[in-house]
Amino acid sequence: MKACTILSLALAALCAASTASATTYDASADFSGVSNPNPNGAWSEGYTTTLGSALVLHSQYTPNYSLNVNAWNSANAVVFEKNVGATTTFGIAPGQAALHPGSGNQYAVLRFTAPGAGSFTIAAQFFVGDTGDTDANILLNSNAGSPVFFATTTNTNPSYGGTLNLQAGDTVDFVVGSKGGFQFDTTPIAVSITSSAAVGGRRTSANYSILTDTAGSGGRRTTSASYTSQGSAGGVVGISTVASPVETAKHGYLGQITEVTGLTLTSAALTVNETATVQLAAWRALDDATFLTVPAASVAWSVQSGPLTGISAGGVATAGIVYQDTAATAQGIYLGDTATQGLTVWNTNLDNFGS
Repeated sequence: MKACTILSLALAALCAASTASATTYDASADFSGVSNPNPNGAWSEGYTTTLGSALVLHSQYTPNYSLNVNAWNSANAVVFEKNVGATTTFGIAPGQAALHPGSGNQYAVLRFTAPGAGSFTIAAQFFVGDTGDTDANILLNSNAGSPVFFATTTNTNPSYGGTLNLQAGDTVDFVVGSKGGFQFDTTPIAVSITSSAAVGGRRTSANYSILTDTAGSGGRRTTSASYTSQGSAGGVVGISTVASPVETAKHGYLGQITEVTGLTLTSAALTVNETATVQLAAWRALDDATFLTVPAASVAWSVQSGPLTGISAGGVATAGIVYQDTAATAQGIYLGDTATQGLTVWNTNLDNFGS
């Protein structure tokens, strides 16, 4: 009888866990644009002086910061804002949220803080917005050295989709930088984050504080001085896809297993002045359309063609002297995979070949 009781309790717990509903956090919908605290639930708005440095929260809420736009802002012109009107303002569509970097090259940051442990599926996109150009980063726990995502320009409406396994208190920052000039840099942003299961908040009283914990269907994390085990039973695992519209859902541990499909190189800029330098980076492309960063020092860099005088072990390419704008190609090899990155060396000194 005792065994039957234990089994019944276990099955009841399994059913309760499996029916827990997912929670979705939407940066625009969760910011009413009328009056919100900061932080606002899982969201915080502010800025950093350098990429990945300590977050400074906006302290001022300004209704009608600009036409039809309400905002959290700071004195240095860094803004998180939402268009609450019926017409587009400075590139922000009605109902859309936006970031604007600061006058002193401060980075505008929208931060999500995980309220509990679990898998969080992220869909984010940065939009063209106003006439200026910005760069975009997504950072996990302020790690600027290994960003989850980056784009050197937001003029192409770059987007990111993926799943992160987070612990309670982990942060995911959606960051916009000014690229040296902050005017006309309003950058609309859409962020939706869905947790794999309902999560709880910190429980406190006058006498105790218990951190958030979550349990999956029939399992949870167990630890000792010698091991950590992440267990789960039941539920859907693996990868589910649909052809139209193209969607991919990754479930459970098996859904996190990916295969490397190749190597991709990127450059901080696609053009470089003659005799100047530009930083190259390498990424491993995975079969789920995501990327893993590769340390630049681990790549075998070389000049494939064009007026590059060399590439350092850290991936810094140096341009040679040219008499006209000239194409060049850098090559990188990592663990048997090879990729190239095209550059244009600009002729900025018209007289260095004589005239």
